[in-house]
Amino acid sequence: MGGNGAGKSTLMKIIAGVETPDSGELTIGDRAFARLSPALAHQLGIYLVPQEPMLFPNLSVRENILFRLPKRADTAARLQEKLQQLNCQINLDASASTLEVADQQMVEILRGLMREARILILDEPTASLTRAKRRGCLARSARYRRWTWGSLFISHKLPEIRQLASHISVMRDGAVVLSGETANLPR
Repeated sequence: MGGNGAGKSTLMKIIAGVETPDSGELTIGDRAFARLSPALAHQLGIYLVPQEPMLFPNLSVRENILFRLPKRADTAARLQEKLQQLNCQINLDASASTLEVADQQMVEILRGLMREARILILDEPTASLTRAKRRGCLARSARYRRWTWGSLFISHKLPEIRQLASHISVMRDGAVVLSGETANLPR
C-alpha cells in the first residue's frame, strides 16, 4: 500500500523480473538473487497481473490464456476447473478485444493460475473497476489465494487490504515505512 509514486508497482515489477533493481537482493526460499529475468520469475512460480492487462486483441480469450503454455493432455479440463472454481462465466471463444477491463484482468489471472503460479502479484486490480465489478474481483481474489503460496495485492484502498490481506506493507518514496499483520492495524 502507498500513494502514487511510492514504488509499489516498481517493486512488483522487480519481483516479476520485468525491471532491474538499482541495488539490493531478492530472497525467495533459501536463494538470493541480485536480479530476476521474467523467465526465471516464471520458473520460480511468480506471475504478475499488471494493472493494465496485456492481451493479444486479435486472439480469443482461450488463446490468450493458453498462449505459450506447454501442451498437456489435461489442459482443457484444467481450464474448465479453474473457471468453475472462480465462478467465472467468461466466453473462451470471444475475441479478447471485446472484453471489459474486469474480464481482461480475469484472463491475466487465469494465465497465472494455468501456469501454476505459486506467487500471484496483483497490481491494483480494482483501480479501474465499477463498485459491482470490484466486489466480484475481491470475492474471486479470496478464492484463488487457496491455490497459491501467496499473493501480493497492491492497492490504495485500505478496506480492500483489510478484507484480503493477512499482512500489509506501506511504502513511501521507494521504501517500506510500515509492515505487519493487517489485524494489528489501528481502525
